[in-house]
Amino acid sequence: MPGMAQGDDADRDAELDGVYGLELVPDIGEEPKPDAIGGLSTAPRETIGGSRARRIPRALRPIGLLVIAAVVATALWPSPKSKPAPADVRIRVAGAALAPSGRIATLTLVLANDAAAAASVGDAEVQDADGHRIGADRQWPAGDIPPGSTLSVDIPVPYVCDTHLPQRLPIALHVSVSSPLDSGTPRNLSYPLDPQAWEKFERYQSGVCDAGGPAAVTIGAIAVAGTDPTARSVRILVPVSVGAPLTVDGIHPANQAFRVAADPAPPLSLPSSGWQVIATTWQVPDCARAADQWDKHQSLLLTYEGPTGGTSVTIPVPAAVVAQLRATACPR
Repeated sequence: MPGMAQGDDADRDAELDGVYGLELVPDIGEEPKPDAIGGLSTAPRETIGGSRARRIPRALRPIGLLVIAAVVATALWPSPKSKPAPADVRIRVAGAALAPSGRIATLTLVLANDAAAAASVGDAEVQDADGHRIGADRQWPAGDIPPGSTLSVDIPVPYVCDTHLPQRLPIALHVSVSSPLDSGTPRNLSYPLDPQAWEKFERYQSGVCDAGGPAAVTIGAIAVAGTDPTARSVRILVPVSVGAPLTVDGIHPANQAFRVAADPAPPLSLPSSGWQVIATTWQVPDCARAADQWDKHQSLLLTYEGPTGGTSVTIPVPAAVVAQLRATACPR
């Protein structure tokens, strides 16, 4: 064929030695110009990369140049760095102790770090088999554990005298643990509690709850006092009136898809004179987790100790307040 290199298949295969064996030739459609003798033009060919180069049509030259650029870029492109392996986290419960105090019991858990790197404990909670929070560490984060060392975590667990709040076994400790060697999401670990320790707690609880009825607590009109879309939170005011002085030990949501912080934080005293307003901030940490919770009835659990027995009261949250929280934290 005019304008094409001649030779058998073996010669053609030998010429395909990479992108540097490209030859620039006239388009196939161009008519070859006769030379002065009457034959075809014998002008020297324009080449790239030496004399042993495979000829290509002029129309395909830009494609050839793009191929060269792509190969050079691939050769010079830095190889991706391999991700470091997750940090080794080995936390175990080395001991547990239970101490009654008034209307609550303090569960002290000793966490041991058997890994070679330090670990940080964030949240520490005690939950029943249904995921209901029974007690939580008042200090956040709970603390750091150097390698080969231990950390004691005190978790107040109020006695639940309300019959509509059962505690289904097994009871477990849930902690979030992170390592300075791993900047990713903290790991959530679960440890079943010693059944004998929980039986001891139930004996303490029965002794307190059987001693008298719950204290008289009246809840006023719950209202929204402010919103913060950036923090996905709503400030909610809860007016409370009590018939006898009470010490509030804990304020937390019944639904674990939400977080509640009180201002001032418990423990706090409620006198028996008039209405007292408890300011709470409700936050939604994860909208995906709360997606199927909005149609359920939400409530606030207020745990206390007082002279008449009973250690908790359930405060229903109005649907309009829940709707405001949803519109602020997780708008559709």
